[in-house]
Amino acid sequence: MTKETIGFIGLGNLGLPIVTNLLDSGYPLRVYNRTASKGDALLARGAERATRPSDALATGGIVMTLLWDDASVESIVTSEDFLPRLGKDGVHVSMSTLSPAGSKALAALHTRYGSHFVEVAATRLPD
Repeated sequence: MTKETIGFIGLGNLGLPIVTNLLDSGYPLRVYNRTASKGDALLARGAERATRPSDALATGGIVMTLLWDDASVESIVTSEDFLPRLGKDGVHVSMSTLSPAGSKALAALHTRYGSHFVEVAATRLPD
């Protein structure tokens, strides 16, 4: 069975173990983190390093983000080539804690490009 390459952005305390489990399960991964060295151990295990967020994506594929907040996710999604490269039918799974307004705004951005936005983390209550 061939497994699709998954993009993963955010290799912090939560992201790193998730990526490790995906690698252990045989998924090919392309990883991005602002501090690139956080991915060094993953490269030795078979992950590919992306030099910018959009390089972690495959058109029509799956990308997962595990970042800090609305602003950090929005900065990735609106970065150069992210949504165009994710493209039609691409899926962005966010595991970040977002506000309801942030989730709606991100979902609307994805809809404009024909991609899908799925939030799997707890949504913050409004301030």
